Amino acid sequence: MKARKIWNAFAVATLGLGMVSCSPTESEFTEKLCSLAEEAAELLLDCKEWDEAIDVGDDLHELADDMAKLAEDCEKAIVAILEEEGDMTETEYKDHKELLKKRRQHALEALQKAEAHIDANEAGKSKYLRMAIGRIKKYL
Repeated sequence: MKARKIWNAFAVATLGLGMVSCSPTESEFTEKLCSLAEEAAELLLDCKEWDEAIDVGDDLHELADDMAKLAEDCEKAIVAILEEEGDMTETEYKDHKELLKKRRQHALEALQKAEAHIDANEAGKSKYLRMAIGRIKKYL
């Protein structure tokens, strides 16, 4: 009986910690978005021919859908994000925002290089692929 009470107390404490640590931060959202954008850039770098453009476009649209979901989740977590930022000093806040800006810039540069690659081959003529690239860039 005593062991069960101890176990229940442990389980409740663990669940409480899990709920607190589950609120995602702006850094986590940014990292996930940028990782998806970099994945899109890799797909574009592998795309050279016109017949590959539709398949890559489909993949990019799926990534863009994932990015849209992340952006929605980020909006839902805005209170936790604002609380996190509210606990920062002014210097920490500026550094935090600068790191996020640099991370996004890095992902955007990778995507722009991949887009230049697409411009130089047949796949770049696909409007469907261009539309997918635009959707990805929208989230950076």
